[in-house]
Formats: sequence, structure tokens, C-alpha cells
Amino acid sequence: MTECRRLAHFCNLQATDKQSDTNSFDEFGIVYDIFEGRAPVRKPGIARGVQNSNEDGDSNKLLFFSGYPSLRLLVQQGSHFNIDPEFFDLHLSFVKESVTSCNMHPSYYTLPSAQCNIFQTSITSIGAATVRDRRFRDLVEKRDAFKKSMDSYLSDLKMGKGWKTYHSIVRQMEVHDDTRFSLEQNLTIFIKRSRSDFKKWRIAVWLDVGADLTQSPVGPWLHGINNTHFRPVTLNTSENHVHEQSSIDFGERNRATGLFQSASLLSKNYGMSLDTTAMSDPLHVLSELFIFIATSECQYLDMIRAVLDDNTTSKQLNENQDKSEVRSILIFSYRGLEHRRDKIKATIGFLKSQLAELQAAEDTTVSRVLRDFEYLFGQTDDLMRRCDHEWNAIISGAAVNDAQWSRDHNEYQKKLTLLATIYIPLSFSCSLFGMTFFSLDSLREGFILWLVVTLSLYIVIFLAQFANAKMLPSRMKRLIERSAADP
Repeated sequence: MTECRRLAHFCNLQATDKQSDTNSFDEFGIVYDIFEGRAPVRKPGIARGVQNSNEDGDSNKLLFFSGYPSLRLLVQQGSHFNIDPEFFDLHLSFVKESVTSCNMHPSYYTLPSAQCNIFQTSITSIGAATVRDRRFRDLVEKRDAFKKSMDSYLSDLKMGKGWKTYHSIVRQMEVHDDTRFSLEQNLTIFIKRSRSDFKKWRIAVWLDVGADLTQSPVGPWLHGINNTHFRPVTLNTSENHVHEQSSIDFGERNRATGLFQSASLLSKNYGMSLDTTAMSDPLHVLSELFIFIATSECQYLDMIRAVLDDNTTSKQLNENQDKSEVRSILIFSYRGLEHRRDKIKATIGFLKSQLAELQAAEDTTVSRVLRDFEYLFGQTDDLMRRCDHEWNAIISGAAVNDAQWSRDHNEYQKKLTLLATIYIPLSFSCSLFGMTFFSLDSLREGFILWLVVTLSLYIVIFLAQFANAKMLPSRMKRLIERSAADP
């Protein structure tokens, strides 16, 4: 059995928290009744849903948890619906663990057999600022400042400082260029099927997205909010449902009253695009959620491609001679794509394992979602190869520039050597004849003697250079033969 250290530590934090969160119960948790041939039926609230759950005892259940948790609701829902504590422990990865569990025994890998019922992935929100932030000199300085702010945000999150039920949680923020950024928020899924009847099941979904980000603890994404917005997510269905707010309202002082995310509407309006003829299949019920995840990942890849197009064109490379910012963008984009590729690969593995367990037909909605993720995996690989290609092109260009600089430097050294060849013999002879122990009877004889000595020096230097140039090929030949003879 798993120790669930994070869940235990969170219980200790909540035990000392005196803040009441009763007003956020219905927003934190939502229950849907799932019937065959009908759209999901939302219950009045998660607390009241537990009280009235016996009325629809034959229905399958879909539970949504959103944002920062309430200990009382976790215990209540976990015991009532028999949810595996590992589900809560996995999502509570932001809780501070002990030194032993973090450093001495870290967990990097999870066996596929352990993910048959519990699975975690992430949802990406693409943000943009309409005005460039002038507080920073370059992109590296901006990333460093946002990283420090994000570290402070995560530190407060680990200790629960200033957090209340239903507050939105952000796990990671990426700054891609001067105007574009992205937020990553986790999503954890738990599926429990009845052993006696395979068509009876319970699903629990926990999203980091809860209240509006302006109503949650402050993070670096709130700087300059008047010029910031998130890209809405449009589900690729027959009716093209849009999970978005119509607009962002600005108050009298031009201050935005909200920073809306499409993911915040998932738990409130779930099931709009589902085919009601296959509602007995839990994966089919979750297909709208996976389509949303795939769509958000597609938008992330679109943004990365746009960033590469805007910063790796020949014009941009010519304007930015040192290439440092372009190299930073390439490295950052490659690492982000590598992280996304691992997430997509894990999602593909989870869907395949579920399809194999259910022995579903190839024409199901889940199979189509699986093909979407396989397509995203291929596109992610393509973008990673493009980053590699652009990096190699920059390195090759730098090598060409270095070779050009070396050639110019050699020409300069050649001219300097020629000048020194003329100047040094003259300087030596003039210094020699300028000494007081030389006694010459006439100026004419002295000049002739100085001229003979100087010309002799030039002849010696010329013969030395000629001999060195003539002997150089033989020296090189002997050096090559000696290197070949050495074992």
C-alpha cells in the first residue's frame, strides 16, 4: 500500500488552518449523474450531491474537483465514493514532503500497471500580452525575474499560505518570448469499475483550474493584467463548442475584472459534445476531457511554431548578430517540447491500456482521440527536430564567422609581420651604430658601413625565411610518417 505522505502532510496543514471554506464547497466539487442515452445531469452541489446520491443509486457518477482542496470534502467524498487515497496523494504533489521522501528516495518513474485506474496529465493555457514589457532588457532577464516570482508562489503553495478552497493552482509557467507565455496545470483522473457489473463505475477528475486567476493568489502572470489574455479553446466536434468567456470587462480605472481560462468551464458545462448513445463507457464519458487536452496541446504546438517562425528567420538572425536570444529560445522551446512529448506519450499509453481492457471497437470516439494524440506526438517530434536543425544552423553559421574572423586576423598578422620585418633590422642597426664606442672618421664611411650591416641583416632574414619555407614540406612529411608509425 502507498504511504501517501503528501496527503498526510496536507491533513496536518489543514488541521491547523482555522479559515472557513464552506462558501466554496459547491464550486470546488461538482457531481454529475451519468445515464445511458442522456446527457450528464449535474447535481446541485457536491455536499448536497452526497446527501441525495441514494435517489439515483443506479446511475454512474462523474465527480469534478477544482482548484485548491478542502480537507473535509476530500475525506467526505473519498469515503462515500470509495476513492483510492493514491488519487488524492498524486494530485497533491505541490505539498511539501519530508527530506527523506524528496531527496533520498525520489520517484521519477511509474509502472504502467500502476496507472490502470489513476492517471495524471496537464492542461496548457496559452497567454499573450498585447504590449511588450519594458521592465526587462532582454528575454533572459525576464525569465529569471519570472522564475523567482514563480518560486515564491510555489513556496507559499506548499505551505498553504494564503490559499483557500477553489483557488486556482498553477504548476509551471513558461515565458516563450517578449509577449507570449503559457501556464501548465495538472489534471488527475481516477476510474473505479464495479467487479460485479463492468458497466457500473465511478470517475473522479481533479483539475488545478478553479476560481479566476485574479481571485487566486498572485503569480507572475498577473503583472500587467490590463494587457494580458488567454487564448480560448475550441473543441473540434461537429458543433465546434467553444469553452470561453465572451470578453474581459475593464472597470472605470481600466483594471481588468477577470483573467478567464477555458478550462474553468469544463467542470461547470461538461458533456456538451458527448454522444449520449455510448454513455455506459467511462472512457467515452471522458472523451470530451481528452479532446480538450489535445486541443490545448495543439495550441501549444501552434504557439511554439509561431515563436520559432518569428525568431529564426534570416532577417531576425541578421539583426541579432550575437544570436544569444535566439539560442535561448531554441533551448527553452526544445525542453518544453520534450516535456510535452513525455506527457503525450503517457496519455497514449493510458488510452491504449484502457482500450485493450475494454476491447473497444476501432471506430469509437476514444480511438479517434487516440489518433489525435498520436498525431500530436508526431508533430512534437517534428518541432523538436526543427529546433535541432535551427541550432545546428546557428552553430554552423558561428563556425563560418569564426573562420572568417581567423582569416582576417591572419591577414592582419601577416601585414604586421611584414612591417616588423622591415622595422626591426633598421631599429637594430640604428641602435647599434648609435652607441658611443663606435668611432667613425667620416659620415660617408659611417653611412656605407651602416648600409652594409643593414643589408646583411635583411639577407640573413630572407635566407632564413626561404630555408624555413623549403624545409616545411619535408618536416610535415616526417611528422605524418611518425604519427602513422606510432601505435
